[in-house]
Amino acid sequence: MIDETTVEAATELDTPEGGDEHEMEQEADAEARLATLAGRVIELESELLAARETLEASEHDRALERALGSCGAVDTETVRVLVEHEMAADPSLDVEAALGALRDRKPVLFSRCGGAGVSVQAARALGAGDGGLDAARTAAHAGDRASLMRYLRLRRENN
Repeated sequence: MIDETTVEAATELDTPEGGDEHEMEQEADAEARLATLAGRVIELESELLAARETLEASEHDRALERALGSCGAVDTETVRVLVEHEMAADPSLDVEAALGALRDRKPVLFSRCGGAGVSVQAARALGAGDGGLDAARTAAHAGDRASLMRYLRLRRENN
């Protein structure tokens, strides 16, 4: 049979004492902090993933810029778009392979060899001692308007 001491003992177990309430509050606070920290971890992981994607895109852009600078592209913007399209079509290609494939398919987008040279006719038109040959080479390699105008002025003066 159940006596009064058993009922009192069971009642004492069901009703928390002052110390047990404090422990329960601490446990609830700890669970709330845990939930907050778990949410923060998820947020930081998503930020890390976004930062990695940004870094990969930046490295890809830098590699493409470096390759475009050394490939002799006549119109770098067009070549950039076509290379990116080529790489999107075949993800196994790297920048150099995509540039090589584009150079094979559309050589008109690239200057001849490593850079344009001075033609034999231009070399004959310019005297060896007047600096015209140097101006022709500079105009051919630099490709800027000022060096081209200097070359044309020297050529006009020599003819």
